[in-house]
Amino acid sequence: RKEEADATTLSSVAWGDVLDDAFPICASLVDSNRNEMIALGACGFLRVVDSLNSATLNDCQEIGNKFVGNTLSVLDLAFKISREGPVVVAIGQTQSRIFAMLQELGGNWESRYRNRRRKVTRQWLTTLARSSHQGASDSRCWNLLVGGLISLLLQHAKNDSKADIMELGRLGLSALLPLTDADIVMDQKTLVTSMTAMINLLFGAYPIMPHHGGKILCHLLSAASLAVPTSSTRKLSIYTSATALVICGPKFTKEIIDSILNGQDSFQDIMVATTSEVTKLAEKLRE
Repeated sequence: RKEEADATTLSSVAWGDVLDDAFPICASLVDSNRNEMIALGACGFLRVVDSLNSATLNDCQEIGNKFVGNTLSVLDLAFKISREGPVVVAIGQTQSRIFAMLQELGGNWESRYRNRRRKVTRQWLTTLARSSHQGASDSRCWNLLVGGLISLLLQHAKNDSKADIMELGRLGLSALLPLTDADIVMDQKTLVTSMTAMINLLFGAYPIMPHHGGKILCHLLSAASLAVPTSSTRKLSIYTSATALVICGPKFTKEIIDSILNGQDSFQDIMVATTSEVTKLAEKLRE
């Protein structure tokens, strides 16, 4: 037993040294004015985080907490000044992986950084909203979605406490709904990633979604009807629309559905067919 205790102690000390040594190296790279160095530093942080486990962090909580807090601060500052796609993706992947690790640990680790995750998610959503409303390139929006937002919103959706994501619900809709407009967004991969993020937002902030049901459904039905009939984009749009229909409920969506299905002469055939397909899938999802 003593030998096992000594081995654990040595492991804790060794990991403490690793974290103390790794932070200044990665932080100095992230603080560089060269994009490749910033990306390299973020990937260095990511490699360290992927090597950690619950036993390691719980054995050296003081050093682990200091490493996590300082790393998030460095990455937060880097995100504010970075615009290059690979850099944004590297920063976002590292941030979201840190929060995912803390969520897996649970207990004090998760509760300690819950507000921090909400602030980071807000920062990413605000940047995406600004980009989508200002006509930024599809690739810029795609980088933001893939880099951090899809993963962060999924973590919020899995969280038992919905208070943090509910606060971000309106901002999330403001950022994501413009990206579901196929008339504006020409890149199919951006449409697909925005739909994926929308699903995570719908589940995470479901208590407030019914109040926005009409607006949500109008955007999603339009996107589904404009997509190529046999494309994966249309299939995902149909699924996202059906999910929204189930979560938002009939109170705020029935009028729209009925107006399309009962007033077929006023709508294009593809919109009527899409709406019918969405309602049938929604019924299956409710079962």
